[in-house]
Amino acid sequence: MGIVYKVYNKISNKVYIGQTINTLEERKYHHYYSLRYNYNNHFKNALKKYNEDDWEWEIIDEADDIEILNLKEEKWIKYYNTTDRECGYNSIEGGNNRKFNNELKQKLSDSQNKRFEDENERNKIRESLQLYREEHPEILIKHSEKIKEFYIENPQVKIEHSKFMKEYYSNIENRENISKIKKEFYKNNPEKSKEHSKKMKQLYINNPDLTKRKYKKIRCIETGVIYDSIKQAGTKLGILPSNITAVLHERRKHTHNLRFEFVD
Repeated sequence: MGIVYKVYNKISNKVYIGQTINTLEERKYHHYYSLRYNYNNHFKNALKKYNEDDWEWEIIDEADDIEILNLKEEKWIKYYNTTDRECGYNSIEGGNNRKFNNELKQKLSDSQNKRFEDENERNKIRESLQLYREEHPEILIKHSEKIKEFYIENPQVKIEHSKFMKEYYSNIENRENISKIKKEFYKNNPEKSKEHSKKMKQLYINNPDLTKRKYKKIRCIETGVIYDSIKQAGTKLGILPSNITAVLHERRKHTHNLRFEFVD
């Protein structure tokens, strides 16, 4: 699993986009470590010029496959226009300068179930991402807003990404692995579970629109019964809310032979 990260300079208002299969902190360390080597690089020169406090580092995307990671890096470089010296510090378009052609599309489809061979490394990166989200729940709102804007401007990328995600989550093993990792994380970090709960409560208090979305009514297509929320439907039907959510967002066709839809 890998991440796409953004580095924002608070003085110049310019952005650098990068990718790594390590944690964000490890990648940040390597960027600064490389300053001791004598080669020219636009971003490296900027790191030398400004103080560490002048930079903000954040994870903006993630992927389970290297080609998907390349694609997402290209997407964000394009979104922030960081190859333009007036806007950013990237020297190339990212993703090893790949083009999203039919061959790559097929490769993305064929590689949906590929995982990193080192399970410990996968778990380490996932836990790092999970921890980052727990400590910065507000990033979910920022990320969602940016994604919406990008997909409006790039509808074809949205279609391809949607296809990939549907195929990925249609695989039971993939869903079980994700669920297992989350459970193990909270089991091994009970204090983080409590902190996350508090922060999420505060997040919904500060953002009432999120609460409205969370408790949006849904209808079971087979029975016609309307529920006040996903949670209520899950409780009454004995179905995991995450499974109902997956159906609502078309990541799976049904759960327990039932289909659901949002009620306007």
